[in-house]
Amino acid sequence: MGIVTGYLSQLVNNGIKLYNGAASVSSSNPLPVVSKKSKRVSITGITVAASAHAAKTVCGGLLTTTGILTSGIDTGVLVSVSANFKPAVTGVYVLHGFSSQPSTIADNAAFALTAEDCDKKVCTIPLTLAAYNDTSGVIKASFQVSNIQHAIESTAGQMWWYLVTETAWTPTSTRDLYDITIGVAKD
Repeated sequence: MGIVTGYLSQLVNNGIKLYNGAASVSSSNPLPVVSKKSKRVSITGITVAASAHAAKTVCGGLLTTTGILTSGIDTGVLVSVSANFKPAVTGVYVLHGFSSQPSTIADNAAFALTAEDCDKKVCTIPLTLAAYNDTSGVIKASFQVSNIQHAIESTAGQMWWYLVTETAWTPTSTRDLYDITIGVAKD
């Protein structure tokens, strides 16, 4: 940080004006600083219907994360997402994120957003099959994506999510969707 501050001071001393918004940068109006603190939040205890889910249906209903961003700042960068399943499933899954609570869509219902919900949506993240675990471990299939670098925002540190299957999926148990983990870099 010292190098950057020194460089900025040189620019100002050489007559170059720096602005933060409409006002000049000063001790009372400094440049914003990104904390680069990272956080991972997991959604567990997700219940799905143990029946056929058609393509384009919701898996687990409306999901909520609390504390994903810092209340009061409420912006950051989505960097990673993973969804873990107990059985060895295949298919394509997409995670949709919202900065404010959207309309509730139940598990195994068609993913159909209202116009108001579309205004609240901040990201659409397709997940790809990363690994199978063929041992007797809990997780059999893991879908994930990393290095996303997508700006996100939240309301009071909360975000809302829908996991949607893009292909047909038939869970064999109500706990087949083990967890979803979201990684962010906070401002």
